Amino acid sequence: MKPRKATMGLATAMLLAFATAPAHAAGVRCKTTTGDVSLTGTDGSFCEAIADGTSSSKATAKGNNSIATANSDNQGSAKATATGGSHGESHADGKCHAKAKASGAGSHALAECFTTGGFSHATATGGAFAQGSDNNPPFCTANGGTAKVRSTGGNCNAP
Repeated sequence: MKPRKATMGLATAMLLAFATAPAHAAGVRCKTTTGDVSLTGTDGSFCEAIADGTSSSKATAKGNNSIATANSDNQGSAKATATGGSHGESHADGKCHAKAKASGAGSHALAECFTTGGFSHATATGGAFAQGSDNNPPFCTANGGTAKVRSTGGNCNAP
């Protein structure tokens, strides 16, 4: 009888531990291969992912006033991340890859691609602005933070 009571006690303790475990941190994640998915987080974040059925989009936002949007068509792949009051936006319209990552209040990262085999990765932190394209020159402005673009359209860094 004692081993059974010990097992029941252990099972009860485990159940209580899992039942009272803290919830995941606030934020939202939108992911789709078909249609439009949008969510608003309890922390004031917002994400939207749009895809046409041949492509994939993923947007993740965390923190008040953080906005992440990803839009893809024609076999493209778009990913956007925004944290801490920033804005990340990616557009992939073609068999290409666009990735935008922004962190920190006032930061804005925009990545877009249109050309088969093209790519654009834009990162902005601390209030910076980074814009990348697979077929246009990049644009980086530090604004007290850092901006970085790597793309088939060109690269830039600030500061």
